[in-house]
Amino acid sequence: YMGTMMRMDGSRPRLEVAGGRARLKEATALVERTVATYDIQAVSVPQEKMGVVMGWKGVQKTSVEDETGVLIDIPPKTTAPGRVFLVGPAEARTAAAGPT
Repeated sequence: YMGTMMRMDGSRPRLEVAGGRARLKEATALVERTVATYDIQAVSVPQEKMGVVMGWKGVQKTSVEDETGVLIDIPPKTTAPGRVFLVGPAEARTAAAGPT
């Protein structure tokens, strides 16, 4: 098998590369270019609205992640109360954050 494959393990992406050195070099360059455009944005969300961000069984969060390509990290409220972190390119983060 020659090529690359992206798999999602829960909300954590995992990249698998199979093939020779040329494929590995190609995949490494692609990952580096992609990651270079990513950043983290903290968004304040009132604690009582956190359920709206998640949705029933996480459906809303997953839907926004799928539509925008942004990873939404909601830490435990004891760690960062009222904060949601968006990880991805600036344009996608803006789309995921919604209207201000």
